[in-house]
Amino acid sequence: MGAGTAGVVDLERSDSSLTETPASRRGVVSPSRRIRIAGLSRLLVVCFAVSLVAASFLITAGSGSASTWGSVSDLSAADQTSSNPRIALSSDGTRATAIWGRSNGTNSIAQSVSGTITGSSVTWGQVTDLSEIGQSAFDQQIALSSDGTRATAIWRRSNGSNWIVQTASATITGNTASWGAITDLSAVGQSAVGTQIALSSDGTRATAVWYRYGLISQTYVTIVQSSSATITGNTASWGAVNDVSQPILNSNQWPANSVSRIALSSDGTRATAVWFDQTGIDDKAHAASAAITGNSASWSAETDISVAGGPARYPEIALSSNGTRATAVWTQASDGSQANVQSASATITGNTASWGSVSVLSAAGHAASGLDIALSSDGTRATAVWFRSDGSKFVVQSTSAAITANTASWGAVTDLSAAGQDALNPQIVLSTDGARGSAPTWVCPDFG
Repeated sequence: MGAGTAGVVDLERSDSSLTETPASRRGVVSPSRRIRIAGLSRLLVVCFAVSLVAASFLITAGSGSASTWGSVSDLSAADQTSSNPRIALSSDGTRATAIWGRSNGTNSIAQSVSGTITGSSVTWGQVTDLSEIGQSAFDQQIALSSDGTRATAIWRRSNGSNWIVQTASATITGNTASWGAITDLSAVGQSAVGTQIALSSDGTRATAVWYRYGLISQTYVTIVQSSSATITGNTASWGAVNDVSQPILNSNQWPANSVSRIALSSDGTRATAVWFDQTGIDDKAHAASAAITGNSASWSAETDISVAGGPARYPEIALSSNGTRATAVWTQASDGSQANVQSASATITGNTASWGSVSVLSAAGHAASGLDIALSSDGTRATAVWFRSDGSKFVVQSTSAAITANTASWGAVTDLSAAGQDALNPQIVLSTDGARGSAPTWVCPDFG
């Protein structure tokens, strides 16, 4: 491994099997990459380059930005293509569980592996097939308890006619995960996609969200749905499926509700979801909150969190540890052309959220994308990141806010990445008090 420019470390190995991989299949340009980080002292990154690879680093206490990267590990077998990796870490950074999709030559199978981390060295266990063979599975996601000993995964799998949301839970000892039975969450008869999963800090409660679509009376109808579970060992008891959004009528076959996100309180008893409509008619970002008892969730009516004036897209949500404060970000082309980053904050009582006014975070003139948001544990501090064109390259930017009730006071925007190269898909993690943060970013070389 070699050090890259502008503080970026090159995780790809120097052998020709990786360096000659076409750009469209390399981890450095993967638009679906999403990193999960538990703390400021350790980071584990997964990417794909035909087969899945991973590396970990340790930030030495008191060393500022200094980091020591461990060696790259192959997680998936090299004879077929792997894609869409996700990773989750324990709060102390000593345990990790990854999930991805891998072709078996005919179908894409959801796979997972767990590892233990000492310093910057990871010892990975055996890879497990999570989804059944015979049909393909996609949209795999993973959530981990704070101590790294429990995990719940979610994905969508074809039943031959429709996409069905499926899930399974695991108990983890060392780097060995014992996965329980697969549960179908969405009903047959229509397809469900856009899977997301959130887990309580102890791993005993989960809430999932997805959107379901199908043809009804010659009109395509889409709706955001959710289900919650209590988990004992590796056995989850999932409750009834709730319709979270209003049905959206759409003339197109692709779902009109898109990119739903879910955030859960640390005890798993409160949840907030965000999504956007994609109908082409004054599209808005929406939110709803839930109070959860056992595996039964009581969802509020949906609320518009964006304002009229242009299509809102790609909302992200962060929740305080007790679930009573939320901050969301999204993009909106309010000027009718280039999308900028916007945000709103809320206080939540029961399942009722009071959303404040919308703030515009990024400058006009060039489009922004690739959002992420993080909150302090009490929800009074927030930091948002995104990437935005400077006219020639994409630059990662950030701003932070102090939040009183549902009013956020956002500071000046800061460029995080160096000029001259494209920087994409930043992620943000904050310390519990919101005073310190880390924003890993994927930097793309100029392939010329």
